[in-house]
Amino acid sequence: LKDSEEVVMAAVKNSGRALEHASDRLRDSEEVVIAAVKKNVEALMFASDRLKDCEEVVMAAVNKDGRALVYASDRLEDSEEVVMAAVKK
Repeated sequence: LKDSEEVVMAAVKNSGRALEHASDRLRDSEEVVIAAVKKNVEALMFASDRLKDCEEVVMAAVNKDGRALVYASDRLEDSEEVVMAAVKK
């Protein structure tokens, strides 16, 4: 079930932190991770390193709650655009 996109999508849409229990493959799915962070920005901590460095994913999280910046990659933590979005929330 951890690798079923349908099951995991339903779970993260209910509780973003359910991403913690998803397979590595789904933790690396932009669609799944964005759905999770839209529900709970703390889900970003369970995303793959690749997606923690994906501006689209991180912006989805920081636009909801700027505190999500702590889960982003070092590169994006230093991005002026991302930081500005985070401090506005």
